[in-house]
Order: sequence, then C-alpha cells, then structure tokens
Amino acid sequence: MKDERTNETSVRGNGETPYLDARKILRDENARARAGERAWQLVACGALLIALAAVGGIAWIGSQSKVVPYVVVTDRLATLLAFGPADKAASPERGAVRAWVLNFIHWTRTVTPDAALQWDFVHGAYSMVKGKDPAYQELVGGWYEASKASRPNVRAEKVIVHVESPFALPVSADTWQVTWTEQEEDRDGRLIRRFPMRAIVTVYAAPPDNATPEAMRFNPFGVYVKTFTWSQTPQ
Repeated sequence: MKDERTNETSVRGNGETPYLDARKILRDENARARAGERAWQLVACGALLIALAAVGGIAWIGSQSKVVPYVVVTDRLATLLAFGPADKAASPERGAVRAWVLNFIHWTRTVTPDAALQWDFVHGAYSMVKGKDPAYQELVGGWYEASKASRPNVRAEKVIVHVESPFALPVSADTWQVTWTEQEEDRDGRLIRRFPMRAIVTVYAAPPDNATPEAMRFNPFGVYVKTFTWSQTPQ
C-alpha cells in the first residue's frame, strides 16, 4: 500500500491534489475573463470617445453659416451674362460709390413731414458711418444732435427741405466734391429760401460690421464716409 500511494502522489504532480488543480484552473479562467472584460471596456470607451467627437464635429459644422451669396448678371432680356460667388472683399465700382455719396447727402440734408420716410433717411445716413470715424461724430454731434432744433423730425414741424440737382465729382481716389441746390419751404409749400451748397466727402469701402437685412438695404456696397464737410456757397 505504501508504494501504491507514493506512486499515485508522484503521478499527480509532486503533492498536488485534484482540488488544487481545480483551484488553479479556476484562477486562470478568472484571470482570462477579467483580461477580456478589461479589453472590452477599453474598446467601449474608445468607441464612445469617437462617437462624441463625431457628434461634436457635426454640431460644429451645423452651426457654421452655409449661405453663400452669388452675384448674377443679366441683360435686359434676362439672358445670363455672368454669375459666381460674391467676393465680400471686392471694392464697389466707381458708379456705385458715386451713387452712395449722393445718397448720403440726400439722407442727411432732406427734411420731410413724412415721419416714416424721415426715419429711413436717418437710418440710411447712420448706415454709412462707423463709430470709429470722424464722420460719425460730425453727423451726430455736429448735425443731428447739435441741438434739439437741428433734429430732422423737429425741423419738419416747421419746414420742408429738398435736395435738388445733386452732382458728385471725384477729387481723388477717395474724395468727392458734391454740389446741390437746397430749397426750404414752409409746411404749406411756400418758398422760404433757395441756396447752393457744396460738400467734400471722403469715403472708403469695407465689409459691414453687422450684415442685417436693414444694413444691406441701405448700404449693400459697404461704402462708408470717413470725413465730410459742407457749406453754403455764394450765389
């Protein structure tokens, strides 16, 4: 019997019992299971991070403006002559600058009893000046708000002012001389006085600070007045 037990013990591995073998096998299986679980956790975390990055990227792209302005040029028969994306940095043509210089004079000097129209004129004038430029201070402090009596809506209670025959002549690349005749009438249309005027207006082109529909309606070409002076000229 002694020899048989010794032989059985040797066969089982130097004193290891079936219970120890089973415990070792179970421990190895648990270790492999934990390793597999850890690997899946890492994969799941990686997938979650990728998904969050993708969602964030889509949200960022969706928040960007997708409106691309295009310019379309046609002739009188609506035949397409040219088209393409608008270049916001492009300078307006000379004719457009001239037109908006004349608009500035018309908007600032005209006085009308039509309150809504007068409000449009004031908005138009403000759309052509920026707060950093001398023209803004001159327009506000030297004209519209110089005194209560100088405000267009207050003047309109007594007089009507027409800007007649305005003409703009370029003096340099950025400066224009504008001449016109100004006529004042009372509220019944009777002539008060009529006199010639002259202005020197310096302008520049720039993208609008706030491209609202109202700003684009009054100043679509981005023509801004840097400085201006005006005075009555001898008749």
